[in-house]
Amino acid sequence: MVETVDKLQDELSRIKKQLRKSKSDLSKFRAVVDNSYDAISTIDANRTITFCNDAFAGIFGYSVKELIGRSFRMLHVDEEHFHAFGRTVYPLNTVKGFWKGEWEYRKKDRSIICMETVVSHLWRSRKLTVGYIVAMRDVTQRKEAERALLESETRFRQLFENIRSGVAIYEAVDSGEDFLFRDVNRAAERIDKLRGESIIGQRLTDVFPSVGEFGLLGVMQRVYATGRPQGHPIALYKDERIEGWRENYVYKLPTGEVVVVYDDVTDMKTAEDNLRQSEGNLREIVNAVHAGIVIIDPENHRIVEANPKALKIIGAEAGRVVGNVCHQFICPAEAGKCPVTDLGQVEDNSERILRTIDGRQIPILKNVSRILLHGKDHLIESFIDISELKELQKHLQELATTDSLTGTNNRRHFIELSSKELSRSQRYGIPLSMIIFDIDHFKAINDTCGHSAGDEMLREISSICLRGLRENDIPGRIGGEEFAITTVECDLPGATIMAERLRKDIEELSVRCDDREMRCTISLGVAQLRPGEDLDPLMKRADVALYSAKNSGRNRVCAGT
Repeated sequence: MVETVDKLQDELSRIKKQLRKSKSDLSKFRAVVDNSYDAISTIDANRTITFCNDAFAGIFGYSVKELIGRSFRMLHVDEEHFHAFGRTVYPLNTVKGFWKGEWEYRKKDRSIICMETVVSHLWRSRKLTVGYIVAMRDVTQRKEAERALLESETRFRQLFENIRSGVAIYEAVDSGEDFLFRDVNRAAERIDKLRGESIIGQRLTDVFPSVGEFGLLGVMQRVYATGRPQGHPIALYKDERIEGWRENYVYKLPTGEVVVVYDDVTDMKTAEDNLRQSEGNLREIVNAVHAGIVIIDPENHRIVEANPKALKIIGAEAGRVVGNVCHQFICPAEAGKCPVTDLGQVEDNSERILRTIDGRQIPILKNVSRILLHGKDHLIESFIDISELKELQKHLQELATTDSLTGTNNRRHFIELSSKELSRSQRYGIPLSMIIFDIDHFKAINDTCGHSAGDEMLREISSICLRGLRENDIPGRIGGEEFAITTVECDLPGATIMAERLRKDIEELSVRCDDREMRCTISLGVAQLRPGEDLDPLMKRADVALYSAKNSGRNRVCAGT
């Protein structure tokens, strides 16, 4: 009997320990949920809110007390919206699992926000659902950024499709030996007499089998390998399908794709050939081509003839151009270093600068060769204005590297530049530090003054940040209201001083919002690179320091260990 009592007491003691542990685990779980940045709630089978944390209530603008016991439909845009959500999510009653998606909701102030939502079951038994756990994260700013990016891409697509030159974008394969078509514009379809959708994903050598003999493939391979842009001389392309003279300009995007911009210059080339065959028709033929053409005396480099297109690009009448030295307008930097007359080249095909009569500088792609005119050696120089191509190239580079709102480096370019500096720092033992900061209560600025005011605040803070940095420091916008600065040749104390100065400058910032002033503060985290450390752990340590600053009351700098 005694033995049985002892066993019962031991079992009772074990059960009490398990209860104490369960209460402790439940307390820890409740603390994690209450302090989570994610919005978490539970609803019962009747869609009544039975629990929510502070983050959930705060996002929707209510207190926890206002939400508990209320129907989940109060957060939906309207009645139909509520029922549509139910039809989409709650059929999970029959299947164990969860639903994840993005859904719009209405806040207390009637504004609409977009939330990433995860719904999972609360089970009483294997077959009975008694409620649901709903976890949310506000993705409104990300959706706005996606819409802004879409608008930017639309503007680029309009420029891409409406430029007069053919443009083709390629992805390198076989270590840069061949290339796949990724995109072509309408001008390229017209020039090459093909439809873009029929060649996307195909190899260049399959679509244009004579491209190797033509010489363009070799130029593309060199540009891909070196990253330096290069023009391809006017040449005749011919295969079983098409034949024509092409003038090509090739460059490489920061993202690795190779872009070929080209014109069908068959008409111009035909005109040049006719010019050599019949000097009597020189003026009529030259005036008919769309490129600027000048005839030059090679002995003194004076212009003998200029066609209307050349005069239009230079911006002057014939009387102010003919008789003057060509370097006054074309290739002023090459005076005394002419590739044909001074350096002995047979032909010059290159990208140069043309100076207009009013002093403007225009990028041109030119071709210079010798002709016999009136029994005397002359130079014929043809050129086209490639300003639009340069603007397209610049725009492509900005899209790939720059944050469109603030003008700072975007996240990918920031990481790329910082990685290079980190490698240099590790190689030579030079100190390097990272500052990460974000705007305190930035959501309140958007909610109070609107997203346009929030955008203006981001631009002003970026401007202050850029003014306060050294030339070699690398700034970047790495999130919605989160920025980072890689401080080159700077240890932790120096970076902390820099961060504190930045904090004070932004604390004094004032931005007008309608008829009132808008102010903000920032919290900053600082960390110094450790020997042998990569960029990712450095950023994580700076980020941990940032959250220490947040948890310590915001508007302060915390240095990581």
